[in-house]
Amino acid sequence: MSAEVAARLPAEFRVGGKLVTLRFMRSADREALLTFARSLEDNDLLFLRRDITSERDVDVWLREVADGATTTILAEVDGRIAGYGGLHRNSLRWTAHVADMRLLLAPEQRGFGIGGLLAREIFRLALLEGISKVIGQLTTSQPAAIATMESLGFRPEAILGGHVRDRHGITHDLVIFSRDLRHAACQLDLMGTAEVVGA
Repeated sequence: MSAEVAARLPAEFRVGGKLVTLRFMRSADREALLTFARSLEDNDLLFLRRDITSERDVDVWLREVADGATTTILAEVDGRIAGYGGLHRNSLRWTAHVADMRLLLAPEQRGFGIGGLLAREIFRLALLEGISKVIGQLTTSQPAAIATMESLGFRPEAILGGHVRDRHGITHDLVIFSRDLRHAACQLDLMGTAEVVGA
């Protein structure tokens, strides 16, 4: 992580009447992450890339953070993890300009603007690290999450039919969304601080 990226956080923001602290995830967050994950409903965990209720999977996640393959920003409200935003880089040279964004909030923290705050900080992080395209993946059975993605400027790029299977063996279509960040720096500058943090 560059010094410029590292210097951005931690920081506090007032969003939707809540005081939210954003900071980078570290190895000491292991137990708090497991507590957060195990408080979520099954539907929130169903199509994640990893089982974040598993100690083994969280350990892999923390190793990826330590290795620089993934950067994760935690959102805290009242000292507890309210959600996270992650940026996962591709190690292949010809797709090094593309990164995968992952975003998850506790149900009780949704609707206040925390997700948008996290996403915008992930966009800034991507721009600072030379990423020009961000992708996200959702199933067609997640209409609320799809609406959130589209509100953040993502557009559907591909649909993979029957690509994921839930715990009941039912298959679902996977939608790949993308956002081109080449003009995002200008957009973020034009938005102004108040709009960016939802004040």
